[in-house]
Amino acid sequence: MSYIDRSIAFPVSGAAAWPVGAPPPWRGGISLSAAVPPWWQPGDVLALDFANGRYMRLGAAVPLAEALATARAGEARCIHDGVEHVFAAGEPVVVPGLGADIWGAVTNMALHSRALDDPYWTAANLAVAANAAPGPDGALTMEKLVADGSAAPHTLDAAPQAFAAGTAYVFQAVVAAAERSRIGLRFGTAAFPAAGRHAWFDLASGTVGGAEPGVAAGIRALGGGFFLVWISRAATASVADAFGFYLTGGSIPAEAFAGDGVSGIHVTAALLAATAMPLPPVPTGAASATRPAGDCTIPDFAVLASAAGLDAGFAGRCVVDLTRLSDSTGRVIWSFGADSSNRVSCFIANNDRVFLRLRVGGSNLLDISTGALATTGETQIDFQVKNGAYTLSATGVADAVPNTGTFSLPTLSTAYVGLDFSGAYLNGAMKYLSLRSVE
Repeated sequence: MSYIDRSIAFPVSGAAAWPVGAPPPWRGGISLSAAVPPWWQPGDVLALDFANGRYMRLGAAVPLAEALATARAGEARCIHDGVEHVFAAGEPVVVPGLGADIWGAVTNMALHSRALDDPYWTAANLAVAANAAPGPDGALTMEKLVADGSAAPHTLDAAPQAFAAGTAYVFQAVVAAAERSRIGLRFGTAAFPAAGRHAWFDLASGTVGGAEPGVAAGIRALGGGFFLVWISRAATASVADAFGFYLTGGSIPAEAFAGDGVSGIHVTAALLAATAMPLPPVPTGAASATRPAGDCTIPDFAVLASAAGLDAGFAGRCVVDLTRLSDSTGRVIWSFGADSSNRVSCFIANNDRVFLRLRVGGSNLLDISTGALATTGETQIDFQVKNGAYTLSATGVADAVPNTGTFSLPTLSTAYVGLDFSGAYLNGAMKYLSLRSVE
């Protein structure tokens, strides 16, 4: 009999086995030495390490399909490390390094989003070279905007789109430097204030060069020399209006400069949506397109909760990667329970505070919150849900004031990850989630 035949780490069934409190010494060929913290802690009964593609349930390593179920009616895309990843309907959007990218429904109203040479887009004092360079999807989907030799504004605008007063909109694109490294995004002057509608971006420094009053603007490196740039603000009139790009020498609001007819910048993945935040890519053709919401759940959560004793109380940790703050709506991290009236949930509210909420019989029996998050990036959140000892903490901010109430927990029959029973979503990436029982 070989050593492997006799090893307790490889039982006859072929499934890995080890005590819950002792993580296996192997995962992906990397030894978990004392210098490398284990990816789950003693006592954990569930550990979903989305960023590194490893999952544990009741002490056993399991595949992603046993750790997360996704109901989504169509494809979904995301860009990470310079690569655009495409996921089929019902497939969890999980990317190494990024984690689980969980979004509500996203509708792109900008047509011909990767064909900026289409007549839908009108150029003034610039030329559009189609299929000029590979995009994050690996295909020749980057168009090149080249300023002509005139000392005039060099613009590319979409056909007028209906805007609604008081509704926030985001306009964004994926861009990459060529001979030029500065580009601007703008809304029109009919639905938006003439002096508060656009911003420009410097790809050489990876910064927002300038934004007009009332315009929120951002830039994020996507890897591979690609950047996501966006502007957002609420429309001030209900009317059809244009939106689009301009090349710039780097000034606001002036857009004019003398081009040379050769130098340009690469652009793809244009997107316009009725929201205030940057979004994942949604390709369009002659009609708008929607990325359906991705409802993510933990399979057989009622069985797991019963077997692990989570109904009596639980604690855990999650890590989310925030790319923005001050959303107009809350971002749900997890929600466990039976329905919208009976659940325990953790979310980031529109005041950027992390909340732990217990809702039973339609009433919020408990609400505790941390201090307000002040920076974007990776945020670790630790929580405990237990009669007489509800606690919550988040990286870099004041802990929530513990609650000593003795409320009974609702039945833990369903577990949503990155969304709530009421349909609110994380709209971003979750890297890690773990649970353990507490008595």
